[in-house]
Amino acid sequence: MRDPDAIRLLNWKKPTERDTTSGDFPTVLFDVVSKRSSIIEGTLSVDELNGLLDELSQNMGKQEIQSKVLQRVYNRTTPEEQRWIVRIILKDLKRVAWELWDQSYRLNAEDKAVQLFHAFAPMLCKRPTKKIEDSVREMGGSEFIIEEKLDGERMQIHKRGNEYFYCSRKGKDYTYLYGKHIGSGSLTPFIDEAFDPRINSIILDGEMLVWDPVSERNLPFGTLKTAALDKSKKEHNPRPCFKVFDLLYLNGQSLLHRSTSFRKKNMRNCLKEITGRIEFAVEYRGKTAKDVRERMDEVMAQRGEGLVIKHPLSKYILNGRNMDWIKVKPEYMDNMGETVDVLVVAGNYGSGKRGGGVSTLVCAVMDDRLLADDDNDEEPK
Repeated sequence: MRDPDAIRLLNWKKPTERDTTSGDFPTVLFDVVSKRSSIIEGTLSVDELNGLLDELSQNMGKQEIQSKVLQRVYNRTTPEEQRWIVRIILKDLKRVAWELWDQSYRLNAEDKAVQLFHAFAPMLCKRPTKKIEDSVREMGGSEFIIEEKLDGERMQIHKRGNEYFYCSRKGKDYTYLYGKHIGSGSLTPFIDEAFDPRINSIILDGEMLVWDPVSERNLPFGTLKTAALDKSKKEHNPRPCFKVFDLLYLNGQSLLHRSTSFRKKNMRNCLKEITGRIEFAVEYRGKTAKDVRERMDEVMAQRGEGLVIKHPLSKYILNGRNMDWIKVKPEYMDNMGETVDVLVVAGNYGSGKRGGGVSTLVCAVMDDRLLADDDNDEEPK
């Protein structure tokens, strides 16, 4: 594949001197398609696009069928329309295409709440801007909740009867991996019995991790996809494990407006833990900065990421950040960070607002254990 446009699409994150659109795939696609397309006026209606999007979602993993669907989109839409259609596919903006195209249409209160089998942007944690003592003070002097910050993928589980829906923080549908029904997927068959039989519908917020039953510990985030795709079903193999930390919807009612304490109490009454499959995120109670530091010491000893502090009376704000949820890492706290000499060996190009340059760095550290062994070796006599 030597065509410059094809290479540019494959390397859409890679910035160049001439290209200022790198890092934003829909815009890169628009630039490429606009030079090739002869479509001046699109003929695809909103209803027809709706049907094509359904075909795409119903054929996850079937590349040949999806390619034919996208070819139909290409043949009937302008480059500008294709740019927005791709944004719909990548960001789950189906609601825009289906209803909000009509400027007279307005969302009602129910539309602004969580809904079953509809992806939503979850509440996020705010980084402390001051010392941990100041963050604790902002909790109002009351007892607060301390959770360990988990190294996994933020995930929401929707359940209605025997049907499930899994979705990431950015709106990507992972149901095909974890299982739409009890008889399919790498997780659903193993967690269905965890739910109380009185539950008709529920939405849980949490983190998807990888559990290794041999070492009895969680594995790095990078092994999640491999574990989810493993179809061998051997008991000793690593498997996905969902760590639950919030309950957002129960039996037809949204709980966003209820307090974190209320949601957590009801969450624990809705299901039972199944070790290595579905578990509650470990949480503690604290009142002082000393409590936070003690928990941080424990997390660091176990090579964890950090902590999350939550106000017990906080409501759940979709796609929001405030001082009710604060993430705390060792580097945010005095005398708890570590200084390490590293060598930069690679970098990853950014996307979206970070497009056009290097977003993250890959660093290497020296394993000085080998040097230590060499120093201890005795000279042969």
